Amino acid sequence: MILTELFNQKRKKNGRWWLLPNDGSSAVGADAQLIIPIESAHCTISYLGGLGLFQFKDLNAGKSLFQRTFAAQVRFM
Repeated sequence: MILTELFNQKRKKNGRWWLLPNDGSSAVGADAQLIIPIESAHCTISYLGGLGLFQFKDLNAGKSLFQRTFAAQVRFM
C-alpha cells in the first residue's frame, strides 16, 4: 500500500486527523514499509514522527543494542 492510500484512510477525531494502528479497536490502520535514502532518513523520520500520523515498529526488537546496524555511530553521538 502506498502512502497516498494510507493518508486517504485517516480519520478525523477531535479536529485532528489520525492514522491509528489496527489493534482491535475501531480505528483503521495499515502497515507500510518506507524506503528512504540513508542521507535523509533521520530528517524524514523526525518529520513523520512529528506529524503524529504514524506509529513506528522496531523491526530489530530481537537484536541486542550492539547488533543493530548503526550501533557504532549512535554510541559516539
